[in-house]
Amino acid sequence: MKILFVESDELLEKEARKKLAQHELYFEKSTINQVISNFNDVEVLSVFVFSKVSKDVIDRFKNLKLIVTRSTGFDHIDVNYLKQKGILVCNIPGYGSVPVAEHAFALLLSGLRKIREANSSVVNNEWKTDEFEGRTIHGKTLGVLGTGSIGLNVCKIAKAFGANVIAYDIFEREKEAIEIGFKYVSFEQILENSDIIVIALPLTKDTYHIINEESIRKMKDGVVLINIARGGLIDQKALTNALKSKKVAFAGLDVLEEEPPSKEDEIIKLENVIVTPHIAWNTDYSKSFVVEKTIETIVNFLYQKPITNVV
Repeated sequence: MKILFVESDELLEKEARKKLAQHELYFEKSTINQVISNFNDVEVLSVFVFSKVSKDVIDRFKNLKLIVTRSTGFDHIDVNYLKQKGILVCNIPGYGSVPVAEHAFALLLSGLRKIREANSSVVNNEWKTDEFEGRTIHGKTLGVLGTGSIGLNVCKIAKAFGANVIAYDIFEREKEAIEIGFKYVSFEQILENSDIIVIALPLTKDTYHIINEESIRKMKDGVVLINIARGGLIDQKALTNALKSKKVAFAGLDVLEEEPPSKEDEIIKLENVIVTPHIAWNTDYSKSFVVEKTIETIVNFLYQKPITNVV
């Protein structure tokens, strides 16, 4: 069977060649959008989040039977159209819950404690002990939007810092709320009461631009905003304006509406923003887990074994 891995790396290729050696394997570092013309006859395709698997892309495949995205999110794939065509879609849930939550706090602490600015000062042979007054997480109200596995880990870490943790989700997990020690409130209450807001929601038609000009207006002055979920959850123009006015004191973003951003994208140049290139998941643990589960999914499909991670 012809199997194509795009956005591939050495670890994925090494493990796939071991466990799928009897099949015709192809590995490309580019996205599917860049190489599809050379591989439109493959039967199994594995992608990452930068491959946009739209209806037009799907229609170019002649024999496609399975897509495995090496991510938990799948908003880069037209899942409904694939289902109409009888093509199976699988994701890899669970690998990022701890690493992504940790990254939220890496961004948060970098902003609150002015790590970037202080380091630059020392690099420039300056030792300014009085200029980098920070803010604590301890004692602050930290609001979490979305309490899936990532959001719950954000709540746990925030509690360990001594924050008052509140959360919003349409599916409330009361058992976990009691165990961790956070309280569910409305979306409006998150906006009005949080000193820090961490976004851990999935991107859907209902959550698209959930953070917009109107919702930002309801936030506290000087709020800190962290997004480790999907760029489309935030109206980036509205956030840019709020950062300029200091309504939002700092934003830590691992995701943007356009990835990679254009050179003209104003938000990446603002001093009160730290942007990382969608790497919250990218740890040694995550990579090994994703590779293992991706190959396991393909093997189960090929040998008609049960698959538990169908989208």
